Amino acid sequence: MKQILKIVGIIILIYLAIYSFNKLLTKSLDSKIKEDSKEIFEKENSISDVESTIKTMNEKTPIDTGGGMQLNKVEFLKNKKEVIYNYQTLDKSIDDLTEEEISSYKTEWKGNVLKTINNNPNNVSFVKAKVSFVYKLGDKNGVSILDFKIEHSEYK
Repeated sequence: MKQILKIVGIIILIYLAIYSFNKLLTKSLDSKIKEDSKEIFEKENSISDVESTIKTMNEKTPIDTGGGMQLNKVEFLKNKKEVIYNYQTLDKSIDDLTEEEISSYKTEWKGNVLKTINNNPNNVSFVKAKVSFVYKLGDKNGVSILDFKIEHSEYK
């Protein structure tokens, strides 16, 4: 009789251990699934917000940005998560610029863009979507003057 009680007791202990482990594992997995689902949902919403913002911007182009430049078009390459801004000078030809002027302008422009990305609350969707930003500048004739890319790792 004692042997049977021992066996029943061991079976009950094993069952309780398995049941407790299963509950703990299920709770942990549920929590992880909820976190992952929330992150996926936020990213999808962010990407939708990016697409919507770009559509709105393009409806207003060309946009005079001052300093003899205008924004002609904004593109979003969803598969690459790249937002491409296409600017054009209104009064300069590439022949009017030296390599030094172009390099200096590129450095200054990239620095200003990084500050804007990091400090502008309107960029939240872009930051959450982890997009890269590509800036292209063409001269008054459409000839490429410069371009640069800002990766998500540079601004996060």
